[in-house]
Amino acid sequence: MNNMTAVVPEPSNKSHNISRTLVLMSVLLVLIATILTGCGENTQIVGQWHMTKVLVGDKEYDAATFLDPTKQTDGTFVIQFYGDKTLIATGSLGTIKGASDGNWKKLTKNTFSLTIDDQEREVKLVEDLLFMDIEMQDATIVIVFERQ
Repeated sequence: MNNMTAVVPEPSNKSHNISRTLVLMSVLLVLIATILTGCGENTQIVGQWHMTKVLVGDKEYDAATFLDPTKQTDGTFVIQFYGDKTLIATGSLGTIKGASDGNWKKLTKNTFSLTIDDQEREVKLVEDLLFMDIEMQDATIVIVFERQ
């Protein structure tokens, strides 16, 4: 019998570097995906939202008519949400007149708290609509905003 010795080649530095690079790239991709997923949740409200209608009981009103039935203004109300959790509300709604600064925070997956002129309101995001309930003495008014 021949006495043969198996020669096992030593791993080259090149293949070791490629493996290490692949591992680092995989870790980096996972981190980026995690960061982007988190950002997406916090930015789902970011953008411009226009008040389009108002629901009072079983009646629905056009926002412009509800805001200014006498047609003395353009009858609009807009909230611009920014990624730094600030907002600007423009128009006339209750005590908000002209442009007012405020801020927002996320409460749950689809619920946000807005603070405008020291008044706090909650809004709920359903698909591409924001709903704000305002409790009055004898009714609940639901203000509907659409993303523009």
